[in-house]
Amino acid sequence: MPIFSFNLKKYLPQQPSLGISEKRAIQLNFAAVIIGDAKVLMIRSNFRFLSLQFRNFSISLEVGLS
Repeated sequence: MPIFSFNLKKYLPQQPSLGISEKRAIQLNFAAVIIGDAKVLMIRSNFRFLSLQFRNFSISLEVGLS
């Protein structure tokens, strides 16, 4: 039973301007189990947007799909 799995994590470059410090990371996970020719038994993926920070204020957002 072939298993396909994919993980990508990308750190976006920091762009300091007007005293704003920003650090962002995008992560994409994808997994699928394939039976026979092209039948997909399970697909799992999630997308994360992490760590957005402005001076004394920070936002953490995580969205998951499965």
